[in-house]
Amino acid sequence: MNYLGFWTRLVGPFRDAVVPSEDGVPDYFEKVKRPMDLMTIKAKMDGGDYRSDEEFAADVRQIFDNCFTYWKKGAPMYEAGERLQRTFEDKFSHMNKWIAKMEDE
Repeated sequence: MNYLGFWTRLVGPFRDAVVPSEDGVPDYFEKVKRPMDLMTIKAKMDGGDYRSDEEFAADVRQIFDNCFTYWKKGAPMYEAGERLQRTFEDKFSHMNKWIAKMEDE
């Protein structure tokens, strides 16, 4: 999440928790009931809080749900959420293949 370039642009808007007064979205918590961000997910990973890959994926997908709940289709943030979602789902769908390959080696 800290690398420059493509990944920074891709994850940047979803890296930190939303602070409505600072982020210009004063009604965010009226619409979004389960906030989630990538740094919270990282902290949960570092703390060993996830019991399965599906728990992890559910939190990542919560970011997308929140984005699509708050922003309207066509808004730059909505489009950013769609780009990150496509990338995540593509990488996540191949995860089991990579794990199996590593276990075979």
